[in-house]
Amino acid sequence: MTAIVGVSVFLILLLAGVPLFIVIGILSAVCLHLEGYPLMMVPQQMFSITEKEVLLAIPFFVLASVVMTRGRSAEKIIKFLSSLVDWLPGGLAVAAIAGCIFFAAVSGLSPTAVIAMGGMMFPALVGARFTERFSTGLLTAAGSLGILVPPSIVVIIFGIVGEVNIQHLFVAGLAPILIIALLFGIYSVVISHRAGVERSRFSFSRMWGSFFGGFWALLSSVFIAGIYTGWFSVTQASALVAGYVLFVEIVIYRSIAVRQLPEIFRRAATVAGTILIIIATAMSFNWFLTVEGVPMHITEFITAHFSSRIGFLIAVNVLLLFLGCIMDIMSAIFITVPLLLPAATALGIDPIHFGIVFIVNFEIGYLTPPVGINLFAASAVFRKEMVEVARAVLPFLVLLLIALILVTYFPDISLWMLRFF
Repeated sequence: MTAIVGVSVFLILLLAGVPLFIVIGILSAVCLHLEGYPLMMVPQQMFSITEKEVLLAIPFFVLASVVMTRGRSAEKIIKFLSSLVDWLPGGLAVAAIAGCIFFAAVSGLSPTAVIAMGGMMFPALVGARFTERFSTGLLTAAGSLGILVPPSIVVIIFGIVGEVNIQHLFVAGLAPILIIALLFGIYSVVISHRAGVERSRFSFSRMWGSFFGGFWALLSSVFIAGIYTGWFSVTQASALVAGYVLFVEIVIYRSIAVRQLPEIFRRAATVAGTILIIIATAMSFNWFLTVEGVPMHITEFITAHFSSRIGFLIAVNVLLLFLGCIMDIMSAIFITVPLLLPAATALGIDPIHFGIVFIVNFEIGYLTPPVGINLFAASAVFRKEMVEVARAVLPFLVLLLIALILVTYFPDISLWMLRFF
């Protein structure tokens, strides 16, 4: 009875467009009430997030992304990336892929990359004789790639909800992202050759000029690299990056005035607060699932019906691809991770590997209707019908599915980098 009522409440509120934190909060309260638990457990469990130190990384990384995009750091880094690769066949498209990964990583949100890079790169790609359809598809799809790269908010939230080492998730996500970017790059080179796109000449002076011009901005990547090498924890890196980019933009580039800081802090606090309140409400629902033994029952069911890890992973991929069409990634993490991760662990699947598979599935979800967030963002930026955008991303969806198969059934793609570091 509780399950039927809970699912009904969740779907009705979600489809009605109610904010996610209210949906999860009401769902928690309804389930607790039906099972006879005091409603005081909701605020009590919400307060428990104050014990999770890693949550400090979210407001710091959000602040860093706001500062970099408001100032000149992001623009300088993109110029340097372009100078490295735009002389290659299809180099401008490769530069767009690198830029999308950077913006999605910096902001922690995929649509931000589509919006930021779309305005800059779409006219350049079309002007270089790439078709509008290819340019739309590339920029829409590439915007989803940064969600495995530090300081991705998605990875941090997955680690918190699943109680998985966040630093290990970032390290394990490096190889899959490189594989997907390589597939996108190869496809771009093929399209470039067919379209007869002219190549620009490599210029050392341009490269060194963009490097020295963006040196202080590029230096911020040292703190991100420190996550991979173990020099800094995720929380430490977030604080260092935020403080550093503030110093660079205010003191060195002078692109942000001190009087602008209250507005920047307010904007960062709004974004971070939106994320944190969702996490807080999800804690009470996760507590309810745990005390009711729901993950244990699902684990027992799965282990009884799936004798192999491969069969389980096939079923999970089908489920997650379906959920990606109708649910945003934040909702999916809070609802499905506490249920599926224990079952995966019971079958001997590494939780880090499972996390990478989960997130790659929802990279695809960003591009599938009716809830593909990147489709909506691209439709607005490129002023095209969403159906037209969805058609444009089809080749890239195929490439993402190939990458998903590789990452799912060859765990060492994710785990070898972790063992190396």
